[in-house]
Amino acid sequence: MALVVATLATGAAAGPLEAYAAAWATPGDASRCGGGDDCAWMAGFGAIDAGCTFDVASVGLAAAGAAPRGPALRFALANGSAFFAAPASGGGRFRSRPAVCEYAGGNGTGDAALLVVANSAGYLFRLWPLFLNKLLYASDAGLRPFLWIGELPPALERADKPACLASKPARDAKREPPPRELLESFYDGVRHGGAKRAEDVTWVSNHYIKVPAVLATLAHPTVAGAYYVDLDAVTPWPWSPPATTLAVHAAGFSDVSFKHSRETTLWWRVHGSRFYARDAPFGRSFFAAWFANRCSFKDQYALWHTVLEAAGAHGCVAYGGELWRDLAYDDARKMTRGDAAARFPGSMALPCQAMRDACPHFRYCDDGGDRHREQPIVDEIFHHSIDARDPRARTFAFRGPAGDAALDVEDAYLVAGAEDRAGSNADYLAALGILDRDRTRHAWDGAVR
Repeated sequence: MALVVATLATGAAAGPLEAYAAAWATPGDASRCGGGDDCAWMAGFGAIDAGCTFDVASVGLAAAGAAPRGPALRFALANGSAFFAAPASGGGRFRSRPAVCEYAGGNGTGDAALLVVANSAGYLFRLWPLFLNKLLYASDAGLRPFLWIGELPPALERADKPACLASKPARDAKREPPPRELLESFYDGVRHGGAKRAEDVTWVSNHYIKVPAVLATLAHPTVAGAYYVDLDAVTPWPWSPPATTLAVHAAGFSDVSFKHSRETTLWWRVHGSRFYARDAPFGRSFFAAWFANRCSFKDQYALWHTVLEAAGAHGCVAYGGELWRDLAYDDARKMTRGDAAARFPGSMALPCQAMRDACPHFRYCDDGGDRHREQPIVDEIFHHSIDARDPRARTFAFRGPAGDAALDVEDAYLVAGAEDRAGSNADYLAALGILDRDRTRHAWDGAVR
């Protein structure tokens, strides 16, 4: 993909923001991670643009007919330059140099971020309406939207922990080297020779890039905590953000909190699609360890091991790597409380309340003593994974530089627990709040009609 670059008036931001941007633009600097001994992997990253902003240069979505121009984002970098990213341009830059930037149209007043990530511009524009939906909701809920676009360096796509390479999935494969699904955390068809998937941006992984993205967001000098949700999450309009939206951040009990799939889940078996991280030593070190522990294409296998490992390091459980040693991903995903109690009574079977009683100093899984309910983690943003085996697209027409063009986007679920989709394109945009947005704060060039 080509990239259009425009140079603006020079003059980088001064003070802490300038230092932050300069640090993250330094190739090979492991100290950017801020998570201690588990940060060596950060040296594998080149320059990363931080301390920047982005805005919606063009919506490119018409309720009916064709939009006057296609969707585009405008990025303003800390060095005073700017560039535009669109479905047909801007991708090559992010492949070699990721960016993590704040939405210029947000409230910008609090110290809590809402982060979403994509490892390509193509993937972002595939979910473009859902991305706009989160910008609107976050701004109304008192969260500052941040966006990461960028890939992992090839050298960081492979697992390298000896315990992962000796894990049950590797032993079950009975071949050397272990299977690609165990080692590699990324594929996109183009780089791995898949003809069918070569042009399908749904076949990319953003499973592990969320970790460096979180650490880069936490390092921002005015961010004290970051909520993360997957890019395919959505909040149907109309919304009224509850007072509990920032509860985990404001209460200060936990430095790391994940959303469980249900109230009865095992305490360590959490989802990587929604979580909170505080800019604190334990928060940063936890996420640094999660990336260092990358093992298999699914980030949850590494996440569950990291949760148990951290609890063991704090003396809360007796954990010696049994999850990787004895369980494949599906074994762990399907484990019942009874199985955990029978096989791993000193570690995997303990509930959060027992953890709090045993380890009041452990800054994970702490709701401040209310053991009857889980603390909300932007619960109003509903997540339903898009099935890559059965993608459902919705098409929007626009006028491109070379004539009429179209953008295919994911047709997202709009109601929790139901496969409910809006009817027309106008209904879809209305359900996402795009048509009724505050155009003073979110001008977006008035392209939606």
